[in-house]
Amino acid sequence: MQVKKLMKEVEEREEQLNAVQDKYFSQKIDDNQFKDACARYLGIIVDKLKAIEDLKSQIVRLQSTSTIAFLLLLI
Repeated sequence: MQVKKLMKEVEEREEQLNAVQDKYFSQKIDDNQFKDACARYLGIIVDKLKAIEDLKSQIVRLQSTSTIAFLLLLI
């Protein structure tokens, strides 16, 4: 569930980044403003990707824990 939510947020941030790029090319905003906006949005995307990786590792740990518990029940 959380992975899907985070992926959706990443997609939304990418859309926002594309909107900033469109604005840059259509209005020729200051280069520093564009760079700042890109850095902000890319930072958010990186944070979300790190959160997804953390969730993946938690899932792997839960799977291995449940496998061990199942094996202990068999003994």
